[in-house]
Amino acid sequence: MQSENLPQYDYFQAAEILGISHATLRRWVADGKIKNYFKLGNKVRFSQNHISEILKSLEVHV
Repeated sequence: MQSENLPQYDYFQAAEILGISHATLRRWVADGKIKNYFKLGNKVRFSQNHISEILKSLEVHV
């Protein structure tokens, strides 16, 4: 697996990269607005590819 596909960012880290609060990111995942993430037990992780895809979708909606 390439490094950009590895689940390396938690909610706090991913939200900081995206420029949103971790609460907003959690809500978007819970509401099904974001489907690109890894679920590891009870933890959610995002890869660099996931974050890039989320950023692209945010640009479209701005």
